[in-house]
Amino acid sequence: MAKGRKRAAEYRRKTTTVRGERRVRESPVAPTVLDLFAGAGGISEGFRQAGYEVIGGSEIDPDAAATFALNFDSAETVCGDLRQPEVRASVHALAERADVIVGGPPCQAFSQVRNHTRMIDDPRNSLYREFVGAVRCGLPRAFLMENVTGMDQMGVREQIVADLSLDGEYKVRPQIVDAADFGVPQTRKRLFFIGVRRSLGIEPPLLQASGATSSVTLVRFAGPRRTRYQVVVQENVLSQRIFDALADPDDLRAVTAAQAISDLEDLPPGNRDDELLIADLGPAQSAYQRLMRGGIGELLSNTQVPRSNEDTRLRLKGLPEGGNHRDLTEDLLDRYITGKRWGQDNGSGKLSRRHFYAYRRLHPDIWAWTLNTKADSVYHYRVPRALSVREFARLQSFPDRFVFTTDHRAGMIPGRHDGGPAHSRYRQVGNAVPPILARAAAAALLRALQSPGLVVQTA
Repeated sequence: MAKGRKRAAEYRRKTTTVRGERRVRESPVAPTVLDLFAGAGGISEGFRQAGYEVIGGSEIDPDAAATFALNFDSAETVCGDLRQPEVRASVHALAERADVIVGGPPCQAFSQVRNHTRMIDDPRNSLYREFVGAVRCGLPRAFLMENVTGMDQMGVREQIVADLSLDGEYKVRPQIVDAADFGVPQTRKRLFFIGVRRSLGIEPPLLQASGATSSVTLVRFAGPRRTRYQVVVQENVLSQRIFDALADPDDLRAVTAAQAISDLEDLPPGNRDDELLIADLGPAQSAYQRLMRGGIGELLSNTQVPRSNEDTRLRLKGLPEGGNHRDLTEDLLDRYITGKRWGQDNGSGKLSRRHFYAYRRLHPDIWAWTLNTKADSVYHYRVPRALSVREFARLQSFPDRFVFTTDHRAGMIPGRHDGGPAHSRYRQVGNAVPPILARAAAAALLRALQSPGLVVQTA
């Protein structure tokens, strides 16, 4: 547990009396944020960029907690299982100081669909219950809970709204958002629940998306000689504007994979050095790259590129930009093209279905698909190689100054995921909420909290 500074900014309050009722106008210097199930800190980074002060983060994985502590050194990092009394006590103490509580609690069960058990009462959803408990303890001015859209598809939206409202204490607005609609070079749908204290007299904000993901799409054209993928625009004025924004490297409304990572194209596969000089990259090639480089200093971290075997390189060379396993010729579907045996063999002599997800190349003219936690979930659009952690981070909208690390202790310490330090860094990035998406929510919430007018003073 790393302790940071105490709250650095308090609210200036000007009180007045309106119709005999004591009310307060609050002018936030820097609203404070507590991040539960913080991971590496994607939500926290977005809120920090929007002008909030991150005072703490809770995370069970010591490697992700190390990354959070490194990048939020003035915050208190609580590493441990939130269901343990001593960890819960530390988090609740921070919750009482937080103006906003954020987080994405894992929810393993949707049992109410089968047996009508309330979601919050199911023991498999104990971490969700801890999030609600922290909100109940701290009673912040607002909160944001995010989760996968599958939760919404299982029909539990109304139940979650009821849980989070705390018997009417909060107004809660659920909303499905896609990161690519907010300028992230990756499509990633999330379900947000934004709540504000009812006594504040304001509504939870509705995030205003660009509509990019419904305006353009990547289409496969299979010909007798070669297959190609092309970005196709819908036939309306908004879609044409989004298409034009995609083509403009200085327009941040919609960002392509190339606009995100083209300056990192020359990273060598198998390089053991995880840092390089920014000066060696040359100038940024898009507004997005300039944005990501802001405040970086001289060194860029997390630049190692995994080594690929010859079979993988041959398959990648046989895929068009934007292509996947459907575009592999019959000879490239052989399990061992060069005869060198590697990985598991299913005995068929061909790739198994579990391999298919691995052979996918980005398309330079559109955003990436949703990244997962594995290095081989996506390959470069032009060079036959995997991506570095830094390129993963760019596609997730983490700024270059944000460094991914691991706990220095060796072995399987409590809370650590198996796979080693390199896999942990990919996992941390792949599990994160894109900071630019979180920033959009944070900014909308801040505008609501700073809206003109008087609000009832809360205890």
